[in-house]
Amino acid sequence: MAEIKNGTGTKKSPDEVLISRGFMALEDGDLTAAEGFFEQALNTNEENAKAYLGKLMVQLGVRKKEELAAREYPFDGNLNYQKAVRFADDAFKKELEGYLDAVNARAEYARKDGIYKKAEAALQEAATQEAFVKAAGMFAQIPGFLDADGKAREAMEKAVEAKKKTDTANAEKERKKKKCFIIVNTAITCAAALGILLLILNQAVFSPKKKYNEAIGLMDAKRYDEAISVFTDLDGYKDSAAKIELCKSAKTEEAYNEADAAQKAGAYAASAMLFEQLDNYRDAAARAEEAWSKSGMRKTLAVGDYHTVGLKKDGTVIAVGDNTDGRCNVSGWNDIIAVAAGSYHTVGLKKDGTVVAVGENKYGQCNVSGWTGIVAVAAGGSRTVGLKKDGTVVAVGFNKNGQCNVSGWTDIVAVAAGSSHTVGLRKDGTVVAVGENIHGRCDVSDWTDIIAVAAGGPHTVGLKKDGTVIAVGDNDCGQCNVSGWHDIAAVEAGDFYTVGLRKNGTALAVGQNAVGECNVSGWNSIVAISVRETHTVGLKNDGTAVETGRNSSGRNSVSGWTDIKVP
Repeated sequence: MAEIKNGTGTKKSPDEVLISRGFMALEDGDLTAAEGFFEQALNTNEENAKAYLGKLMVQLGVRKKEELAAREYPFDGNLNYQKAVRFADDAFKKELEGYLDAVNARAEYARKDGIYKKAEAALQEAATQEAFVKAAGMFAQIPGFLDADGKAREAMEKAVEAKKKTDTANAEKERKKKKCFIIVNTAITCAAALGILLLILNQAVFSPKKKYNEAIGLMDAKRYDEAISVFTDLDGYKDSAAKIELCKSAKTEEAYNEADAAQKAGAYAASAMLFEQLDNYRDAAARAEEAWSKSGMRKTLAVGDYHTVGLKKDGTVIAVGDNTDGRCNVSGWNDIIAVAAGSYHTVGLKKDGTVVAVGENKYGQCNVSGWTGIVAVAAGGSRTVGLKKDGTVVAVGFNKNGQCNVSGWTDIVAVAAGSSHTVGLRKDGTVVAVGENIHGRCDVSDWTDIIAVAAGGPHTVGLKKDGTVIAVGDNDCGQCNVSGWHDIAAVEAGDFYTVGLRKNGTALAVGQNAVGECNVSGWNSIVAISVRETHTVGLKNDGTAVETGRNSSGRNSVSGWTDIKVP
């Protein structure tokens, strides 16, 4: 391999140059660049110990290797550390282990010091035999630390004294008892106290070990939350702090794999929420955006009763149709990532998880300015529904039939708002619904394997994992006749009709077709659809829009739209 000379004339191999540049990038705080240099070094030598050290430092956010010794928790469970030690020469290995020894020593001292302080406080507050014995047992957990051994003896002596005082007081009340009985009783009590101490000492040695092994078993069984709880109770025993971090890492990786599996299975809404909850872990943020796009939950096209809203690529919004109450006043919006339209109002979800709304606010449906942590929005009738990052749901607006009663929902990954009912899709593919239940539009409790939901006027539609569709509710217009549908990628529900988007970009519809709202059979290259009362709008893969149905008030005047954000 060719060698390179540095400024002093010392020869360096290309690998050494990459490692050197990586450590310089670390010093500058450029973790991304540092990671790149270390990866390049590993591409030519997969046993480069210093490259693995660099990757460890990137993970821990450490700029200089000496700072590893100041870490709060041990890092011997980290794979990069293990590989660095594995491929290191003896001197480098000793250096690495020295950093870890410093962390472990400090953690052990802190653990013992914590126990000592608790024991000392217990001793100072003790007034009874039992309290002194308890303090003695706490000191006995840390033999050899500071003056813990002496403190344990002091506590036991005070325990005996406390018992003698108690016996003397009792003896005064029982004057008829013989002195020899008192002496014997005191001896027995002292023996009992000694027995208690021995028991405590035994527990001090064996109880933590038993709990530690229990926690290891829980960890091996992937019951990470339970394992973390037991390790936490051990108060720093052995490497329990490091094991807690390992459990957290394993739990996070398990959640990542769950999100990945959900996306591969087509459960895009569930996948999006799972990736969202992983924050900046690996490429979770990018995977979440990908899943949201495919889920259809973050709509870039939304239809109200008399207006249509479109989200452009640059995060701005346009709207056409009836502008009573200012429902189309969206020209000043920016940084929008999704839109929703109710009967007479418009809602926008911003990049930072806050929400904006314009239009009629008679029932408080636009009172969303205080919302935070929102990842998706829906609007129906005179209300607005927000899905939070933690899987809970909020709602404001008209609530006569309980359609806003969503505060108890958990593990939700998608929401839909009909004219008078609200539907939620759970992570496990089951569905919940609240609101008016005339015609059984909320009878969804037995649904399973659902990956998307839609709420119309008097009916509810669910898209199953296998691409088929189910529906419940009023079927007077045939809007629930979807049993023969297959290869469906998305569903939408209007007042009295249902529209399906096939995986090949074509569309089909059933139900009321009074003004041509179901005339979608000739559409192609469609990537998203939005429907409401009697008009249907489709988004094409080139960012343009097509429409059919009633166009009073110009609600369907979208033929000139371009650059609408394509999922």
